[in-house]
Amino acid sequence: MELITEIIEIIKKGKSEGEIKSIPNLKYQLFKNNYKVDDSVLLKVGGSLSKIEGVKKHFDGKMMQTSPGSFSRVTLNTLATWFIHRANESNVENTINELQNFLGQSKTEAIKVLILENVFLPEPLHISSNLQLVPLNKLSNWVLYPLLSLLEFNPGLLQSDGIVNRAALISNVEFGPKFVDEVGDNYYGKDDIKDEQLLFSRFLTLLGEYAVVPSTEWYALKPSTPCAGFTGVGARSQAPDTLKNGMVLFMTKKFWSEQEEFFYKYWDLSEEIQLKLRIPIERLNQSRRRRFLVDLALEQGIAYESLFLPVNTEQLSLMLRLRVSKFCGESVEERKEIMNLIKAMYSIRSSAVHNGKVEEKTKVSGKGKMYSAEILRESDKILVNAIKKIIGMKRFPDWDKLLLS
Repeated sequence: MELITEIIEIIKKGKSEGEIKSIPNLKYQLFKNNYKVDDSVLLKVGGSLSKIEGVKKHFDGKMMQTSPGSFSRVTLNTLATWFIHRANESNVENTINELQNFLGQSKTEAIKVLILENVFLPEPLHISSNLQLVPLNKLSNWVLYPLLSLLEFNPGLLQSDGIVNRAALISNVEFGPKFVDEVGDNYYGKDDIKDEQLLFSRFLTLLGEYAVVPSTEWYALKPSTPCAGFTGVGARSQAPDTLKNGMVLFMTKKFWSEQEEFFYKYWDLSEEIQLKLRIPIERLNQSRRRRFLVDLALEQGIAYESLFLPVNTEQLSLMLRLRVSKFCGESVEERKEIMNLIKAMYSIRSSAVHNGKVEEKTKVSGKGKMYSAEILRESDKILVNAIKKIIGMKRFPDWDKLLLS
């Protein structure tokens, strides 16, 4: 750190090139700090930084926002470290321009990354103008940098066998303010209800019996952002709530081309409808990751109640059967079959809630006893079709009118 301290003095006092040259063993110290810096780069650093308006104001102990709601204290020391490293990769003039551009912007630009489990992706996919799905091993090193701090807790994340069924959603984001004097305990980043990455990850639940789940999220500052790589990072990871191996989604370009139009219908839904669909989709996804039928039935039951029932409802089972069968069935016979299946599903769910167990087989009117696991697989499909129908309608039905029709 002695080297950086001397450079800080250059910045503060605007020393001449002759005084810079007089710093003893400068090149050796740089090498020790892993900077292979050309002499010409170093000669320009001190004078260049001292002349840029706003450097001392923003980089002398302020808190820099490095991801939404996350801040790191930056100093002239941090800035000088980044500047030397960046100038050596590029050149002093480009680095000065990058610093000036950053100071002239109202917000910080970054790449947001969200890792999805249970996705096999042979090649990158363009999902939208601002959203890409990329194999984990295809991410640039600077994008992966914030993840390195998490490997201590999840070392298998980047191992070759751990990459196979993982993919990364990446998108460009910006956030502000860039700097604050201090961060209070009540400062939180603003939630974005219509987060494209989370909407996309939920949408994948509707494409089959897949259990795609987000596990790790971080923000990578672009290398051109001052202090990038030398501040705290906004990465967070949680062990996926997976108690069994869900079905892996093979996400090929051909498969996506067949789903793309449906995704944009989902994306264009009003915020109100998307909020109402969030719990049913997420609980359906969780049910597919449950190892025991008891837990699967509980999750699926919550998904059904969230989608089909209002807040206060008497005779839940009857109301649920009527609404599901009327909404999802086309003919009288089909509605009768759906009603009987939902009755059996709800019976399984009630046994799970009140008895803590599920019988291997459950009676279905008109069919006799069926395996409970098979009943829940069938009710999974009915729920997916119902959600897809609502997305196509761009609204929820008027339940009273539907039942009376």
